[in-house]
Amino acid sequence: MLGVAAVLLFWKPGFVVTRVFDQAGLQTGVERVLTTDYGHQVSAVSCPADRKVQEGDTFTCSATVDGEPNTQIPIRVTSSSGNYEVGRV
Repeated sequence: MLGVAAVLLFWKPGFVVTRVFDQAGLQTGVERVLTTDYGHQVSAVSCPADRKVQEGDTFTCSATVDGEPNTQIPIRVTSSSGNYEVGRV
């Protein structure tokens, strides 16, 4: 019975695999957008660990932005391949 379950779970590629964001890469990307695109001074970006890549999902990261600690930064996942938008703060 266990063998049948294993075959079914791997029948479709990616059926069991859940993609998550690389936390360090996400934090670097958020910092880059806030500084380069929006012109803010940014430090201490913190995004949630093991966040699933799901198109349409939203969550927040926090950072010190222009001297204001714990500023909440809205993030929206725009594709199942891991693209995202960083909201204005």
